[in-house]
Amino acid sequence: MLSKNPLIIDLNINQWRNLHSLFLKPIRSKERITVIHEKGKILNISHSLGKTVEIDYLQKIIDPVYDTKIIYEKNKQNTDLVIMIDRLALEKYYNEAFSYWTTEMDLDEYVIKMYKLLDKYYPDIIIYPGPSSKQAGLQSKGLYDMIFKVVQFVVSSGSTIVFCVFEDNSKIFTSLILGIDDHKKISLVTSVNQEIISNDWRKEYSKVLSWIDESFWKCDLGIFMNKPTLDCIMKNQSLEESIFNAILNREIIVDPFPKPLQSIVKKYKLHDLT
Repeated sequence: MLSKNPLIIDLNINQWRNLHSLFLKPIRSKERITVIHEKGKILNISHSLGKTVEIDYLQKIIDPVYDTKIIYEKNKQNTDLVIMIDRLALEKYYNEAFSYWTTEMDLDEYVIKMYKLLDKYYPDIIIYPGPSSKQAGLQSKGLYDMIFKVVQFVVSSGSTIVFCVFEDNSKIFTSLILGIDDHKKISLVTSVNQEIISNDWRKEYSKVLSWIDESFWKCDLGIFMNKPTLDCIMKNQSLEESIFNAILNREIIVDPFPKPLQSIVKKYKLHDLT
């Protein structure tokens, strides 16, 4: 989905940081216990913050699935997850993960596949609570798949998408502008200029669209909302369902509203009513 040489310009650092905090939860930010064994023989047990791990009851890994769960339950007061790894399986995983990399493959596509591959090696590689690919991968609650669908089926080549969240009436909490090139790749990444909105975003969001049209390519899809709305969406287990409901309730302003997306929302509404 990403162009090989995307243009990344004028990113607002605070907005970019807020975007990451909303959608990405890297595994390194979590308190974790890592257990490395070889055919049951324990080679190493450690806590990411150097905290004491309660494992007096554990002399050997007999049942990796059960043992991983027990370690988590006995240490969950200071642990977000437990990683149980058979060293031999880890070598096989890395060999397979790197073997299907090609220079033609998009980097983002490769990273997603690399994380999904972890589930194939269960129970030799376990991250609990799981599944492993969801814990170790990009924690975006389906955001990657949704962006892919929008880029491929909703917006036009040579256009832009803007996503903008407001912390109050005028302050931008986070924003993202993506430029889609003629090959349906993301070739531009930037942020909305805070100075564009001065009073009420609901009345002034069209200024953002005009600025994008003048500065980059014509905007094909604009999504605007406030922070409380986004917080509610992120709590919902179904990202698409919560977004569609918010659009129907006008909690999210979509402008421009591409016809393919209008059709999808109408079908969702019709299904919901029946």
